[in-house]
Amino acid sequence: MPPEPRELTKKDLASADDLMAEGIFRMDVTLSSTLGSTLGHPIPGIEVRFQDLQLSATVPQIRNGSLEVPTLWSKLQQGVSKVCLKSKQVTVEKKILRGLTGSFKPGRTTLILGQPGAGKSSLMKVLANRFHMEKNITLSGDVDYNGKHLQETLDFAHQCCSGSSLEPWVVKVLRKAGPEQQKHALELMNAHHTFSSDLTLQMFGLENCKDTIVGNAMLRGVSGGERKRVTTGEMMFGPKRLLLLDEISTGLDSAATYDICKAMKSKARSFNAAVVISLLQPLPEVLDLFDDVLLMNNGRIMYHGERAEAVPYFARMGFHCPPNKNAADFLLDLCTNKMGEYVLGQIQDVPYHSSEFAARFRESNIFRAAQKEFDRPIESMAVFADHRPFRQRFNEDLVTLLRRQLTFTIRDVGYLMGQAITVTAMGLLRFGNGRFGQSVDAGFAVFVLDIRVDEPGSTGINLLRSTSRLLQTTWR
Repeated sequence: MPPEPRELTKKDLASADDLMAEGIFRMDVTLSSTLGSTLGHPIPGIEVRFQDLQLSATVPQIRNGSLEVPTLWSKLQQGVSKVCLKSKQVTVEKKILRGLTGSFKPGRTTLILGQPGAGKSSLMKVLANRFHMEKNITLSGDVDYNGKHLQETLDFAHQCCSGSSLEPWVVKVLRKAGPEQQKHALELMNAHHTFSSDLTLQMFGLENCKDTIVGNAMLRGVSGGERKRVTTGEMMFGPKRLLLLDEISTGLDSAATYDICKAMKSKARSFNAAVVISLLQPLPEVLDLFDDVLLMNNGRIMYHGERAEAVPYFARMGFHCPPNKNAADFLLDLCTNKMGEYVLGQIQDVPYHSSEFAARFRESNIFRAAQKEFDRPIESMAVFADHRPFRQRFNEDLVTLLRRQLTFTIRDVGYLMGQAITVTAMGLLRFGNGRFGQSVDAGFAVFVLDIRVDEPGSTGINLLRSTSRLLQTTWR
């Protein structure tokens, strides 16, 4: 059960130690409750849904006991073969993800388990849109974030980042809270922002290596575990609603892994964030911190549901976890050569391959319930009901663009002064010459055509050239 929020005073906002006096759970609950009461609604979250996600790659095939990798000798052989025998490199399609369907809900933490090569990293990279696509890689399936596809979320972010005025729905939300609530929330947010670096150092146990260079392979710095925690701490900055963390426990001891996962759970519960973490052989204490478990093998989902229901689910299949066995190790041993140790008696209808486990899971009540929830449309919050497709109106956009162009024009003061002096000098030289209209037209043409805001380095050259041309025309 989450702790109760604190009643903070100005003294409690003086330093990071005062904010963390009663632990990270109490601090996050206090901050989230203050923001929720001020906004008048819970903090919005992001629900990620993926359906029939398939990923494959075309790789060289093993032939005649040798792998056709692109070496100097193999390339020479392939070139000779193409010219003489007209043969091609034999390739095969490697399945990485095989029709994955599921969702990650806000406010919950999900642990991804699986043997190396199960597809955990590929799944997280695809969901984060960080998978390096090449010509030999094929990706299919649907991925949406709160009912919007990736391109729609990018367009929405682009629209929201323009302009400076508040939208009507933002003003409406702010008016719901009283002046005291707004002031208290502002003070708390400012204190949290001011001491965010110190809070992160305490959260990940990095006080000893503060103000120390991280280092690299050639420069000595912090240890490997501390470097891993620094990277994780960098990802925690900002109001992130979705965290996809892959193998963050590599190089860390059990205590550091537990502290990091505990901090992630606090962020998920308090700020309605969706946290997805993949770990290899976590301890029972770390496993108990997660709400859901996603078990993968050979690119397929063997189980995706609540953590407490994972062991009973496989027990109904015939796989029983011993009393003193770590539940995470038991789940990882399934679909391996050790799975026979958990089968009691002579049970005929026991799955042994990943495809059989995946088929059983799709026929289970857990998957059916998740599918019904998956088919349900995401209900948008009432506060976003009157949200316009564009952040600003037409007249506001026009004023913004005019202000921007004016800033570009008056930025180079020296160039404008030089042009003014040149036009004035040329006008005085041509004054009273009888062809006043032509001189004015020529001076105006030089002044207008020579203004090039996109070539600031050529200002002096353009000025000399225009002056020389005008003087030659004048004294002919």
